[in-house]
Amino acid sequence: MNYLNIIKKNAFPFIWEALFILLSYTSKEYLLYINFLFFAGLIVYFHKEFSMKEFAHSIRNIKGFWIPLLLTLVAICIMYEIKKYMISTLFWNMSQGVLSVSYKPTSWVQVCVYFMTVMLMVPVAEALFYRKYLINFSSKKAMFITALISMVLLALIHAHAWPAALEYIIMALPVLVVYMATKNMYVSLLVQLGFCIYTNGQDLIYVMARLYTR
Repeated sequence: MNYLNIIKKNAFPFIWEALFILLSYTSKEYLLYINFLFFAGLIVYFHKEFSMKEFAHSIRNIKGFWIPLLLTLVAICIMYEIKKYMISTLFWNMSQGVLSVSYKPTSWVQVCVYFMTVMLMVPVAEALFYRKYLINFSSKKAMFITALISMVLLALIHAHAWPAALEYIIMALPVLVVYMATKNMYVSLLVQLGFCIYTNGQDLIYVMARLYTR
């Protein structure tokens, strides 16, 4: 077995993430576009892992697809509301160090780039790389080790300090658990997609309304 070829074949996503982390510290004024390019790069690289045929087959399974999807989506939305309550009323300082991407609400380009990234590209890229590609189901030990690696790598792209990283790991656990339980990338993808729409949809409507009525 040629380990050098294996390393070369699998190096890109890890180098890509390392570059993103470096730029997120050194080029914060361009973070909106860096964020967009990072997730776009992962989607392009792993696009063959997404199969419309498999997706269409999956969504016909009520018990194995829709029930775990809806239960997980409800659970993560409840967790999100509890987190907001704890931060706003109990001053739970878990969001310290979160990687914040800003945009100009008066710019159509920046609004489109921001919401396309956080509501569509993030769920797709994370499902393709951090779950389907990284998590190994060959044994329980391999599954848990690779799942842990996946969570750490995910936390590194969303946080610059351990409180925010821990917060992200906790909030992402339901998505990871439903993927490990179903072994179906499309369940976890739609859960995260629904959650991103739930947390960002109201802001998108508000910003779009402001732009239209200027």
